[in-house]
Amino acid sequence: MVLLLTANTAFLTPVIAKPITNGRYTQLESGESIPWRGWCFDEQATAKILVDKETRDQKCQLKVDKEVEKLMALRDYDIGKLKIRLDYEINTRQASVDALTTENRKLEQTIIHNSKFGWITPLAVGVLSGFLIGVISFGK
Repeated sequence: MVLLLTANTAFLTPVIAKPITNGRYTQLESGESIPWRGWCFDEQATAKILVDKETRDQKCQLKVDKEVEKLMALRDYDIGKLKIRLDYEINTRQASVDALTTENRKLEQTIIHNSKFGWITPLAVGVLSGFLIGVISFGK
């Protein structure tokens, strides 16, 4: 198996961190020693590091997209709740307006009926009281 050596300072701990250089690499055969201080990775580890580096932006964007979708879903849910509440208030108030309109129509009909035939009662009372007064006054 061929080992690949990379001296990448990004993997060094902060205690031994050095200024970033272009780094060095060499291909080693099994059993050979590393000619400088560094990290030694096989092809699979190097591939994983490279893939992780290349896909980190995509992973980050996926997380951002997921959070945006969650927030949009919550916003849509809240808007839906507000619309339902608004519809309820509108329907309740419309029912009250309709009931009051019906009651007002009934009162208007009563007033119109009384104004058409309301003169009969006072006239009848006047005629009756005039007749009684006449009978009482002239009947003696």
